[in-house]
Amino acid sequence: MSNVLHIMSSPQPSSCSVSKKVANAFIDAYCVLNPDDNLKEIDLYQTDIPFISEIIVNVWNGSQTCEDDLVYQDLKRLDELCDEFISADKYVFSIPNWNSFAPPVLVEYVLAVMRLNKAFKYTKDGSITGLLKGKKAMIVIASGYTCSAPNSFKCYAGPWIKQMLVSCGINDVDELIVEGIDERPEQASCLVEVAMKRAVDKAGS
Repeated sequence: MSNVLHIMSSPQPSSCSVSKKVANAFIDAYCVLNPDDNLKEIDLYQTDIPFISEIIVNVWNGSQTCEDDLVYQDLKRLDELCDEFISADKYVFSIPNWNSFAPPVLVEYVLAVMRLNKAFKYTKDGSITGLLKGKKAMIVIASGYTCSAPNSFKCYAGPWIKQMLVSCGINDVDELIVEGIDERPEQASCLVEVAMKRAVDKAGS
């Protein structure tokens, strides 16, 4: 039995968000095949993610102690988010492409949960070793333009989140991108449908 965490970074409801639609197709198919697994969904726009302030950074690096009750509550909440992330076995990220990158709320979340000495650490020679080995991740990205086309704007959200996962020791990472939705509105429904079918196939692989 595995703990699966679906991390959603679109502010739109599932009925309007392509990244959520495709990710849900993957998750629905996965749950049919793995009925004993535990699924938890995190809508980052409905999640309390404290701002990582100077004081919090100083507490984390040991250069300052926490003497403020409000800061203490923020530290406690950040630890809760981090522990929840670390305790999962599998991850699904649904990400809209915003100006070639991920929404800021996902960046805030990643900084909160993929932390030094919790998700990764430095070795004596200065290299990074991940502490979350053996876990898996699926990344679903929805892009209005065709970011894979030659000479087009690229989407860096996928490479970025994958690099962060690999740095944490999560090397089994798959990715599904649905693109060109806004460029070709007359084909949008077909593009989404094809992506959802691919998601279902990936759930069984």
